[in-house]
Amino acid sequence: MTLAILGIELEKSRRIMLSDWSEKLDEEQMEYACRDAWAGGRVFERLREVWSEVFGEEVLEEIVGMQMNVVELERRRKNRRLAKGNISKLKMQGIGFNSVAAKPHRKVLSENRPEEVPVFQIDNVVWPERVPKSLREPWCGNSKTKKKKTSEPYMPQSDMTQDELDIIAHVIENINNIS
Repeated sequence: MTLAILGIELEKSRRIMLSDWSEKLDEEQMEYACRDAWAGGRVFERLREVWSEVFGEEVLEEIVGMQMNVVELERRRKNRRLAKGNISKLKMQGIGFNSVAAKPHRKVLSENRPEEVPVFQIDNVVWPERVPKSLREPWCGNSKTKKKKTSEPYMPQSDMTQDELDIIAHVIENINNIS
């Protein structure tokens, strides 16, 4: 998609894609995730420009308004886990259970949804000076040059829009919640 829309090829290493993303991410996985998030943000912005009737702000606000928040999803996940455990205990005791009758109709509970979509904030992020041309290219700097050892962190200036920064912040927040 990035090649078709942006003209940038993001080669994806099979080894990285199949690595364990449930554990704490290593540097290579973080770089991969950042590049992928950046590309997703750029593709999204381009789609908003050329196809606003599908990717426009009003349409997306309507879609977000229909979705459950993370707190509600987590509450439901925990309740399902407890219910499955209780069903297993009942079955072990020989008590029958009609699972179809036990499922309530699924509906969005608007009272549990926040009024506004939360803004995700991240601190201590190092943004690249330039855009990589492929996924194999190093994120910052040239891999053939030796890195200078300094006590100061590398903090390049960013030409990204606030929307792109928000998308990347959202992805990083989700990655941090997973690890």
